[in-house]
Amino acid sequence: VPLTADEVPQAWRDQVATLADRDQQRAPSGSRRRRVAGVVAGVVVLAAAGTAAALAFRPQSTPEPEPTATTAPPPIVRAVPAPTDLVGAVLGEEAVFTWANPDPLEGDTYVWARVELTGTSPAQVVDETTLSLPLTGDEVCIEVGIVRADGRTSSDRARECAQR
Repeated sequence: VPLTADEVPQAWRDQVATLADRDQQRAPSGSRRRRVAGVVAGVVVLAAAGTAAALAFRPQSTPEPEPTATTAPPPIVRAVPAPTDLVGAVLGEEAVFTWANPDPLEGDTYVWARVELTGTSPAQVVDETTLSLPLTGDEVCIEVGIVRADGRTSSDRARECAQR
């Protein structure tokens, strides 16, 4: 059966009051509690800032490249050769030149230019390996190169003269 406050002996009440006063004196004051709470909050904030800085300044890992299907090596592009067997001959009032393509490919054409003491005439393109030019003196000289369908040309040109 619970007791009412009037039924509790005075000595017990005095003892409880003494113990409560002693506990209150031992307990931290309000300002001390705030300091403790501030220190704990500061430690938490510093730990969070340290973690954020460590994540921000860590070296970025490079992802491993994805495995890919085997790719074919780039095609080998061979140099375009110069024409071979270039021969020039005078036939009547014309200089006739013939040559051979040592590595013929579909779409090949030939670039030629007349070579004179004053320089080289503008280049012209022909489809055949035979060229006839009017004879303008005792000698006619030309240079000939091969042009591939993709636009690559012989780095070296063949040169020949036809003499009367």
